[in-house]
Amino acid sequence: THVRWEVGEYPDLTQDIVIGKLPGMTDENIVMVSHTDGFFEGASDNGAGTAAMLGTAEHFAKISKEKRRRTLYFVALLDHHSGDRASRWLHDNFQSVFAKTAMILNSEHVAVLHSVLDRRWGSNDRPSLVATNTYEPSWWGVYGSERLARVIAHGLATFGVPTQLAQGGSAGEAANVQFDAPSFYLDNKGTFYHTD
Repeated sequence: THVRWEVGEYPDLTQDIVIGKLPGMTDENIVMVSHTDGFFEGASDNGAGTAAMLGTAEHFAKISKEKRRRTLYFVALLDHHSGDRASRWLHDNFQSVFAKTAMILNSEHVAVLHSVLDRRWGSNDRPSLVATNTYEPSWWGVYGSERLARVIAHGLATFGVPTQLAQGGSAGEAANVQFDAPSFYLDNKGTFYHTD
């Protein structure tokens, strides 16, 4: 196998926050955020989260405004891995939106495959990490009320989403805004999270 790697530098490029809005029938909002930069294993961190957010936006864009009770915001944030300036900007500049927000959702690391420590079948090899055909159990958290936490936990269990039993872990990209309105995050890290 021969590999040729060409790397280019583009010093004049700029990046920015992208905000999509689908108006609803009331002034109450739902805000979904996703960071668009990658650090390691960019397909899962956070290509999958960005794809999930775009898919959600596409789904609701096909529904007429009259059938959307709340206004939906889809916010693509940059700089998660090198300072998190964008989510701080969101905290500082979106308070009027958050004041009427029913839920902030973080779409981050939504498709990391689970691994187990095992030997190859029929061998006496040293155990190594083996990929499985299921998703890594996620850490999760809810800010708002105990009732909201029970609704979220029940929904995760109903749909077979593998999670840690109790809330825990970081809110990730939503960390700067998680207390600005009721919020929810479901974030799986995987064995290889931010490591080579």
